[in-house]
Amino acid sequence: MILNIKNNKINKKNIIKKNKIFNYIIKNNEFIIKTFFIYVFIKKNCLLYPRIGLIIKKKYLKLSVKRNIIKRIIKEFFRKNKNLFYNFDLIFMLKNKINFYNKKDINKEINKIFKKIIYLKKIWNT
Repeated sequence: MILNIKNNKINKKNIIKKNKIFNYIIKNNEFIIKTFFIYVFIKKNCLLYPRIGLIIKKKYLKLSVKRNIIKRIIKEFFRKNKNLFYNFDLIFMLKNKINFYNKKDINKEINKIFKKIIYLKKIWNT
């Protein structure tokens, strides 16, 4: 069995980098998912591919290693499931300090968030 690895990558077009787009999605979002430490702003886009943006401030996590680990975990979940979000813009924003720093707990929280997003997508498509 041959796997197509290229389709499984996160391309540059899948990452939101412009400040204007971040501000637009945050102000005009269609749905917000709030957890203890992360807010997710969701907006439908007219593109045929999903986009993701990450906002993790130094104020909440001082060490860049911890910030980058959280970014990697979120991007990995997105990469594995990006075919489910074909017309969504997702912005993940860290809102509180993470006192518990355990990869398993962070993985569980992010997994819950993605399950909520998938459920929300099913509701919107019906």
